[in-house]
Amino acid sequence: MKTMKHLLAVLAIVALPVAFTACDDDPWDPWNNHYGPGYGRDYDYRGHGNNNSHNNGNSDGIDIVAMAQTLRGHWTGTTVAKFYDENGILKKETYSTGIEFDQTDDNISGRGLQNDYIGDELKYSRRFSWYIDSKTWDIVITYDGGEGIPAYQMIISYDDLSLDNRTFIGTMVGEGETDDFEYERVTYAKKVFE
Repeated sequence: MKTMKHLLAVLAIVALPVAFTACDDDPWDPWNNHYGPGYGRDYDYRGHGNNNSHNNGNSDGIDIVAMAQTLRGHWTGTTVAKFYDENGILKKETYSTGIEFDQTDDNISGRGLQNDYIGDELKYSRRFSWYIDSKTWDIVITYDGGEGIPAYQMIISYDDLSLDNRTFIGTMVGEGETDDFEYERVTYAKKVFE
């Protein structure tokens, strides 16, 4: 009996450290973020944390390609658009958005489609071209014009961007319009070129 009590005490001491060991992913790791949108999603594609001290003259295309490959795919979420109407009155509309980024063979640009809904009603369906500026790391989106609607450009500043393989959050700024968005990945689009 004395040996049994001694053995149980030794087992309890050995098992105690295991009880306090956690198996969570590192919260800074954007590729294994299980904490939901807003936590650990900032990633700097130049290989270090997002400290907003990037070199605007950096021309290392490999990192831009990694950023474009992360952007590539189907996203859904919310877009809050602030714009001036034809009477110069500031308006705000919230959309449920589906947006797709396809990548072309240069790897840092492509085409896309954005659908904005209010409830079940499709308000806007717009095709666009996009590219990542190699000097600023900004994402530049140019929406197609047509039938009396001119083409227009929106820019997502790198400094206002959070992008990883699960979330895409930021602000698009264009002439007379600012769109805050928060999207989650649905699927990856097929790579055009590797």
